[in-house]
Amino acid sequence: MAHRKNSLSPSLFDLNSALERTGGDEAFLRELLVLYNDEFKTKLPELKSAWKAKNYQEIKEISHSLKGASANLSLLSLQKICWELEQAGKDEDEDKIKSLLTKLEKEYEKVKLHLQQEGFNFD
Repeated sequence: MAHRKNSLSPSLFDLNSALERTGGDEAFLRELLVLYNDEFKTKLPELKSAWKAKNYQEIKEISHSLKGASANLSLLSLQKICWELEQAGKDEDEDKIKSLLTKLEKEYEKVKLHLQQEGFNFD
């Protein structure tokens, strides 16, 4: 396994924790990140559709699912935004949901860029 300094902001991605979760298997971590990327690309449009339809239950469910997937990969900032989105869905807070969806999309791009800079390319 290649050892690398975790130069990512720990608030975005905790590489050490993610590697701990995969038993130090970096190849497996890469596979999981590919699956996460695919899931995110499916779930974000679903979240946007649910928001337009004011389907708060669906927003809660999708956010909860993404929160768990983010937590499993130590994608901390995404986990936090998904948690906030889940809460906003529970509260049926339309404005907050709209703002969090934008924040989630921007944060995802930021995290993805940082991961790519660390050599985790998954597109």
